[in-house]
Amino acid sequence: MAKNFDYILLVADTIPSFKNLHNYCRLAEEQQPIYPDSSANNARKALEWLVKNMLMIKGLTIDGRMSLNDMLRLPEMDAFINHDYDFSRDIYYVKKIGNAASHGVDVGFE
Repeated sequence: MAKNFDYILLVADTIPSFKNLHNYCRLAEEQQPIYPDSSANNARKALEWLVKNMLMIKGLTIDGRMSLNDMLRLPEMDAFINHDYDFSRDIYYVKKIGNAASHGVDVGFE
């Protein structure tokens, strides 16, 4: 059965690194009902992959020590999301629950 993020595999045929994005999204989707912490962690990894790649497409050099929070605070990120407060809030929510999950804090999806 097709999953919500299988369309990413169409791009992965041309750009192999999209397989990583698909894997994060697939795991987030599949694990959500049974392993919500793993699901949240994979959603955060997908977000970080997207942000990092978007910034590299914009021509920025991403320092290996740069955190997701550092990348989200760059002016290029605000410009990319067109200063959309609601979208920015949603992005920070995914980051927050992913961070909580990776540090053993119950994310409580129930």
